Amino acid sequence: MIRFKNLNGYIWFLPFVAFLLGYSGLRLLLHKKQISTPSVVGKSIQEALAILSENGLNMRLLKEVEGSDFKQGIVLEQQPAPGMFVQLNNSIFISIAKTHRTSTSPNFLGANISDVQSKLNELGIKYRLIASPSIYPKDSCFAQFPSPNERIESKEMILYISLGSNPVVIIPNFKNSKLSDIEDFAQKNDVSLNVVFKSEESRFEKEKLFVIDQKPMAGSIVDLSKKLYLQIMVDVQ
Repeated sequence: MIRFKNLNGYIWFLPFVAFLLGYSGLRLLLHKKQISTPSVVGKSIQEALAILSENGLNMRLLKEVEGSDFKQGIVLEQQPAPGMFVQLNNSIFISIAKTHRTSTSPNFLGANISDVQSKLNELGIKYRLIASPSIYPKDSCFAQFPSPNERIESKEMILYISLGSNPVVIIPNFKNSKLSDIEDFAQKNDVSLNVVFKSEESRFEKEKLFVIDQKPMAGSIVDLSKKLYLQIMVDVQ
């Protein structure tokens, strides 16, 4: 008859062994491979996506940074930083450059307020309207900032809208306006216009002439009960 040795002294050890085996097995089962995060700073979005995909990582857009010195779509920053260890299939968060868009101010002088608003909304340009007496027809634009054909740096235009005829008006800014536009304005509003050419050669290039100076100056208040005299200096632009 086979007799078993007394195992009572070893039974207490069995639960501890079972725990170690279970813990080790679970750790091996759940453990994921870790890799060093590749650098995508300075890369385009397409290049960054390709690099991260090849390394088994995902890409997520964190934010866009606007600036005129940045090239559109270039990665400026990433999290986690290059060289840090992450698990496979983790996401890398990137910040990309967004080019600051500058545009040229359209010429709204003489345009109706509804046409002005429609065009600005179409271009996505913010604007502020200021109503004031002027010699322009009612509800038309008689002055603007920035002036026509100048760059819009402040992301907003200021437009002065005419309230119609008034004995006292504010002279608008005619600088950077075409000579032909000022001549039409003077004819329609019975304004005596004196044109001074900066150079003798400019007389022969009328279609290219723009106002570079004016008298009375922009912002001057004049009495319309008297004859209005306007002097402008023009040059080729």
